[in-house]
Amino acid sequence: MKAAFLVDYAADRSSQFGDLPEHSRNKDLVPIDVMTAGVNPVEVEMRAGNLRAVLPYIFPQVPGFDVSGIVREAPAGSRFKPGDEVYARLPNRAPGAYAERAIVPEALLTTMAATLRMSTLRACQRSR
Repeated sequence: MKAAFLVDYAADRSSQFGDLPEHSRNKDLVPIDVMTAGVNPVEVEMRAGNLRAVLPYIFPQVPGFDVSGIVREAPAGSRFKPGDEVYARLPNRAPGAYAERAIVPEALLTTMAATLRMSTLRACQRSR
């Protein structure tokens, strides 16, 4: 999958863009196709290495805590189904929003409100 990722702690030249292997999955994780990812001030500190004492990362590391997207597949018994528009705040030790796909613990996913759905936003953009 395509992703923006960090290869080391550094303020510059630590970011790369390219292919990374898909995340492993288990029954509590829901893969989503990422549509939007927020830029959070924590990512700046993470990239610089200022948080490594409390949030050490293994590289390559895909940053990004704030994500919205579309459920790609849902585990058996999930409250979600493929095609659901969702958003989440990813765990501190497992960010990953700056990629084509994110693997999200089901407990952290929330269904997008109708007024925020991407299909609604696209319709509003077309009407301008």
